[in-house]
Amino acid sequence: MEVRVSVCIPCYNAENYILETLQSLLNQTYKNFEIIVIDDGSEDNSIEKIESMILKDKRIHLYKNNNNRGVAFTRNRAFELCNAEYIAYMDADDTAPPNRLELQVNFLDSHLNIDGVGGSYNIINEKGEFIQKVIMTAQSPEMIKATLLFRNCIANGSVMLRKRVIDEEQIRYDEEKKDLEDYDFWVRFVKNHNFINLSNILQNYRVTQESLSRKCANCEGNLRDQRFDDIHRYVLKERGYLLPAKEEQVYFCATRENGHISGLAEYFLLRRALWRINKFTSQKYPELRKAVLFRSRELYQEQKYQMLSSFFSKLRGKNKIY
Repeated sequence: MEVRVSVCIPCYNAENYILETLQSLLNQTYKNFEIIVIDDGSEDNSIEKIESMILKDKRIHLYKNNNNRGVAFTRNRAFELCNAEYIAYMDADDTAPPNRLELQVNFLDSHLNIDGVGGSYNIINEKGEFIQKVIMTAQSPEMIKATLLFRNCIANGSVMLRKRVIDEEQIRYDEEKKDLEDYDFWVRFVKNHNFINLSNILQNYRVTQESLSRKCANCEGNLRDQRFDDIHRYVLKERGYLLPAKEEQVYFCATRENGHISGLAEYFLLRRALWRINKFTSQKYPELRKAVLFRSRELYQEQKYQMLSSFFSKLRGKNKIY
């Protein structure tokens, strides 16, 4: 039987979790898949753990990078190694609910106008204990395209997509967008293809001390903000939104991670920028009008709250008696 799903797993120093990750895939109710694991220069016993699982199940295939190349390079390499109709993503420290692959294969088989499907997820700790459920509020293709104007709304480790899209259009992860390569990839993917998020839990996302440390390291300086700006600049240009320079800069500030505007003047510039975006959306993308309006109002209210909170905090500080 021809394999229909390739599950791609970049692995780097995941010896504590990779066995559990692989076992969660072997426990899937859907069986017609292969597992492509690419070790990205691990310095622990990850390779030995993976090889022990290969002895149990020949659907697991191990490849190795010559040295540590990063997750974007490794995912791009996985695209070249996959042989199946569908590509599913997994991270080496996460796990998948038993029905994940079955749900996604059935969905893509019955919705030929959809080229990618993700879902909601649980956050778990290092021991695999439940912390929090995250339901993706952006579910329809229209709401996803609208939300990507402002932030990422796709849980990468929950995704399955059609391989032909990757082959035909050569969509790849950008190694220059380090730690935001997922966001950049999905912005480009939805340019010509429909993506949908299911409300079903499709991923158990593990938060570890190592992952938190890497995230903090990646956030140093202004590089992360610059990468956010580059992605949002691309979105505006690709979709034809033209904003005056000052309005564009305020839009960038508001749409960064933990972004905020600093005063009343910027608040009114943001309001004007969002008005232009909504007006243009109504003219060129009427199918996105309601979704973009909803996300614009959401951002507007968030920034308004932050601005007022900052103002009153400073006011209390001035009036404080010592």
